[in-house]
Amino acid sequence: MASRRVQAWQETIQLSENYPVPAPSTKHTFDSATAWPRKYDTTVIRVVPDDTITCTKSLQEANFNPVALNFSDDEEAGGVVELGSAAQEESLFRQSNYFKTLLQEFYPLCPGECVYSPRVTVFRGAESHGWPLLASPFEVALVACPALKYPCLTDEERFTAEDAELLQVQLETVLQTACRYGHDAVVLGAWGCGVWGGAPAHSAEIFKCVLKKYEGAFREVRFAIIPPPKSNEYVRHENVYDTFCDILG
Repeated sequence: MASRRVQAWQETIQLSENYPVPAPSTKHTFDSATAWPRKYDTTVIRVVPDDTITCTKSLQEANFNPVALNFSDDEEAGGVVELGSAAQEESLFRQSNYFKTLLQEFYPLCPGECVYSPRVTVFRGAESHGWPLLASPFEVALVACPALKYPCLTDEERFTAEDAELLQVQLETVLQTACRYGHDAVVLGAWGCGVWGGAPAHSAEIFKCVLKKYEGAFREVRFAIIPPPKSNEYVRHENVYDTFCDILG
């Protein structure tokens, strides 16, 4: 299957020439001083069994202005898309012209840094459908930010205090960027809980805590998580979807 993903990626590079070059991306850093305004009475939090692109499109169709989190690599734009990885960032690259705006010049991404891409054209469907060419391409906003890479977990499958604080900063960096550009919805997920070996339950707890701090900043936040066995990405904990539902749903 990896070879087919490599082929799909090469096809995407060629197909991207048929679409407008995406708007330039910008790099942003965590701001500990700014208080972000409360615009809405409440923020709805949902866990949905979708991939990132499908979830983002559904929010657009419901008249939201969403931005989606790219679970990016910390050193390489697109991760290892050239090798056929099935991870989330690589999937985004195979479905769009994201690679034309998330450039290597932004890397490495250090703690508290992210890259915002306002208009990426999605022109191919999901891997589960064979990456079909979409009859109606659409644009999405994406923010690239890495989770914790291979953290040391306790025997109770929890982060150290230092790593927990770092993950909180990473999420706040994403949310602050979403606020800065006026998005009223954010698509997150089981960020870092795949091949990077994060702790699903503790991650969900941290996300819930951070989102309380940003209550009212967004109309809705959705966690797009494909339940096994449909997920193409190796997930260390098979119950990650249920875990997020229990804590955040």
